[in-house]
Amino acid sequence: MDLPLSKSKRSQASLVKTEITQLENQLGKLRNQLLGGFDEWLVTSRQEDLVAEKWVPLKVNSFKSRGGAQHQVLDDQSVLLSGKNPDKDFYTLVVETDLPEVDGFKFETLSHPSLPKNGPGRHVEGGRPNFVVYEVVCTIPGKGGKQVKLQDPIADFSQGGFAVAGLVDGKQETGW
Repeated sequence: MDLPLSKSKRSQASLVKTEITQLENQLGKLRNQLLGGFDEWLVTSRQEDLVAEKWVPLKVNSFKSRGGAQHQVLDDQSVLLSGKNPDKDFYTLVVETDLPEVDGFKFETLSHPSLPKNGPGRHVEGGRPNFVVYEVVCTIPGKGGKQVKLQDPIADFSQGGFAVAGLVDGKQETGW
């Protein structure tokens, strides 16, 4: 509700409104200067990150299953398990690389026609092949068997009750 104003107050109000409009226009210009091109940069930056992110399969030198599972190293360096299928098993995988630096490991589960319902797991529970990885440990033989502390795991999927953090928490009873 507008109240009646004196002529001088109306004049002051008009000046204030004009100043507000001018300041809002300046703010809009500054916002465009600061944020103009941000969306394009964000898309371009993410594409550059994806190009820069290069995963190199490690050469599998040996694989051992405590539970007696058989394995086959495929051409893509993935390991396909067969044979004995105990409820829990422990695997030792020895890999090598000539990379000067390794910043991370990518652990993928793949389907295969030889697996129940094409996998990715070998245990069929509730109608779907399933598995849980309880711990991932990395040891560098050339460093006197030094164990590397793995941290900050991420996953694009985790089944209920098995958060990805369970991969590297040092507890045999948690897993992903």
